Amino acid sequence: LSGLVMAASTPYMDAPVEVVFEKRAEKTEEGEATPSEPQVEQSPEFIHGIGGLVHNATGFARERVVVVTRWSATDATVEILDDGPGFPQHVIQRLGDPYLSTRSGKEGHMGLGIFISQTLLAQTGAVLSFGNRWNGGAIVTARWPRSALDPPGVTDGN
Repeated sequence: LSGLVMAASTPYMDAPVEVVFEKRAEKTEEGEATPSEPQVEQSPEFIHGIGGLVHNATGFARERVVVVTRWSATDATVEILDDGPGFPQHVIQRLGDPYLSTRSGKEGHMGLGIFISQTLLAQTGAVLSFGNRWNGGAIVTARWPRSALDPPGVTDGN
């Protein structure tokens, strides 16, 4: 999972902001084995969906974008956090709608980036959520049930 997230982000590594990657298994209840990282098959939907979200974050970040990959025995998430201005409150509930942008008409922006990423990632089983960080900046979370990511035959996350 984390390797594929990094590969999807590679085209945006030359942005004028730092892009940092973190990965971690979620803590399990006492006595349970820590699950192994999901083995995700490469697909254009995953690559372009995650890549689009990272690209969007680098466009708004002031200095840094952090991409956090987490997993447990039941699900996996990719969080993309930036230190930019965050999402305007009046658009958060509508994020993912086509043609919704605070930059519409500027530099060729049409408000389709998040819509396309959300549509592509939905085809991989992801559900996206959007919000603002308490200390400033935006956070986008893509969450999958573990069963949507692991190849056939991998069922317990180990």
